[in-house]
Amino acid sequence: MQEMKTIITARPGCTWELVPRRENMDFVADLGFNLSAVRDELLGLSVDDYGFGPIQDRDQPGDFWVFGKRIGGREAYIKLKVASFGGLKGSLKALRVVSFHEAEQPLPHPFS
Repeated sequence: MQEMKTIITARPGCTWELVPRRENMDFVADLGFNLSAVRDELLGLSVDDYGFGPIQDRDQPGDFWVFGKRIGGREAYIKLKVASFGGLKGSLKALRVVSFHEAEQPLPHPFS
């Protein structure tokens, strides 16, 4: 989780993005959020919000992590992926927010 927060706070050589899937964009719009508000919610994630992971991505390097967080009176399903690109020196770290939408079912919270 700390690595994800480091990436979001714009450490040089790092980047993050919200994948522009329709359900993500609709949820963000319903909440009246912009990317800065999404960023703030991600930075506010805690161990209590952890759902499950890591889950190995079958298609690209990196793992998925899933969190559930109450936002605007609804439980958000937040699926993140941290990946490294390039060699050891000068490698780029990237965070992809694959999912940021209302959960379809209650999520486990093993540490809350």
